[in-house]
Amino acid sequence: MSFERSAITLSLHTLCDEFCALLGAPPPELAADRAGVVAFSVEVDDVLITLTHDAIAHPEHALIFVFFGSVPPERELAALRELMHANLLVRTPNTGAFSRDPQTGRIVLRHVYALRGASAQGLWAGLQPVIESVHEWRKTFFLESRLTAALFANLAQLA
Repeated sequence: MSFERSAITLSLHTLCDEFCALLGAPPPELAADRAGVVAFSVEVDDVLITLTHDAIAHPEHALIFVFFGSVPPERELAALRELMHANLLVRTPNTGAFSRDPQTGRIVLRHVYALRGASAQGLWAGLQPVIESVHEWRKTFFLESRLTAALFANLAQLA
């Protein structure tokens, strides 16, 4: 089965090229996988960020995944409990959610990102505070409530 680029998918390709140029990184070659999903990843300040786009299922949105990292086993239950509390207590619409990758154990922040009107500059402006939050989280495996509120409010601006 062959997937053709739609105008929205082309937008993801353009977003990838412009975002990588903004970061001074060479843009990767993008191609849809067997399911038609296109993805690219960049690493910024030791933080892995992946954008995926399923042009068939969700033509106007991409998913942003920000990988916070793994939690030491002895701290995992407490850290996961705090992240689940953060997910529940957020009152900001159109924002992200924390999860745990079942294969790697890494904490991942997932956010639905509207492609219509997206720009590399807007994406970068929205991701910078998230990257700062990742660095803070990695120190203690917790985010202060003010940082969590700011993180989710910032993500809502990306929607």
